[in-house]
Amino acid sequence: MRDENSVELEYRSFMSGILKMRGARYLPHFKSDGERALFNVHRVVLDKAILKGPGESPAKGARDILVLNSSIRARYAFWENRNLRIYSTRFYSSDRAPLWYTRNFVIDSCRMESPKSLRMCQDMTIRDSSLKGTESLWQISQFDIDDFTLESYYPFLECSHGVIKNLHMKGKYSFQHCRDILIENSELETKDAFWHSRNITVKNSVLKGEYIGWYASDLTFINCRFEGTQPFVESRRLTFVNCTFDASCDRSFEASDVTLIDTAQPDVYKPRSIIREELAENLDLDDLAYLGKEPKHLS
Repeated sequence: MRDENSVELEYRSFMSGILKMRGARYLPHFKSDGERALFNVHRVVLDKAILKGPGESPAKGARDILVLNSSIRARYAFWENRNLRIYSTRFYSSDRAPLWYTRNFVIDSCRMESPKSLRMCQDMTIRDSSLKGTESLWQISQFDIDDFTLESYYPFLECSHGVIKNLHMKGKYSFQHCRDILIENSELETKDAFWHSRNITVKNSVLKGEYIGWYASDLTFINCRFEGTQPFVESRRLTFVNCTFDASCDRSFEASDVTLIDTAQPDVYKPRSIIREELAENLDLDDLAYLGKEPKHLS
């Protein structure tokens, strides 16, 4: 986790850039409960703002926006934004679907309690934040997440081209229909994860939950631990390097193609094929280069 000084330097630098733009405005303690109160605004800094209902879509279509230390209660708050930065701000449960169709944005040191948060967005960064809201993070492309606590159903549906580090997640039906994602140093407590997903690499992580990885392809796990019944069914080109499977992982690998490298075989049920290998002595796992399955966003 970064220290507070580095976070402050980042948002002050962004704020300075906005305020140097022609026509820029600094709006401290801005309050509104109206409809589209900041519709299509450009070059604005909101500091200690309160946006609440009954009005909806307060900042729809905004560009070059910095939001600091604010309270967001209005529905559909930041739809179709571009170049948005949000720091130290709280999104309440009444703020349904706060960020949709938004590009090039950062959420930093925020607390989000909104259902249906973050859909159909691009170029997203989340750091040092939390989100508790069902059906969130759908169809996100080109994203970077670090130090994030998440509680949701169906999170990361149809997401692609992302890097996730230090994710602590509780939920169900996660990472379905995803592709080209790298996950590191995370703990995922979830059932039905990675269904129909492809080209996913997970490193140094714990995965707890039943029915992980069905109908998937090109999944690579390095230094991971698994818990839960019937993992990896009807899947292709699965690779496990230095992984461990809990005793609860019964009936694994049904109708799947699996390579186990320095990994003990769990209880299996009619796998399509299993290849067992050992790493060369003293080989650094980082030298594996994800076994040639590096996510495209890292290429």
